[in-house]
Amino acid sequence: MDREKYDRVLEACSLKKDLEILSFGDQTVIGGRGINLSGGQKQKIQIALAPNQDVDIYLFDDPFSAVDAHTGSHLFKEVLLGILRSKTVFYVTHQVDFLPAADLILVMKDGKIRPAAKYGDILNSGTEFMELVGAH
Repeated sequence: MDREKYDRVLEACSLKKDLEILSFGDQTVIGGRGINLSGGQKQKIQIALAPNQDVDIYLFDDPFSAVDAHTGSHLFKEVLLGILRSKTVFYVTHQVDFLPAADLILVMKDGKIRPAAKYGDILNSGTEFMELVGAH
């Protein structure tokens, strides 16, 4: 085990305090489907497992939906933009706060994908995307 990488991922995923709470720390047996964890803890653990796969492409489906805004921002900055910065990362999200950092954005409406573009280009295009961002 690469202890330095392990500690870096724990810090990036805000898991150190969670492990302190568990009776046997990182050796605690987790029940089926994570029954003894909160939704946010499960999500942070799932995100923490990703860098250990060491693949070229990562797919995240709404990875910050079960964590609070502060933790979501921390995970985004430290994991997606930090640890995985040299990888290709696709993430689906309804949280527009994370969109400016994306290299390319695909907007879906009525089951159809609108033309892909950078954040600023989509924002200035006068589409319904501007209304979505404005609402937040």
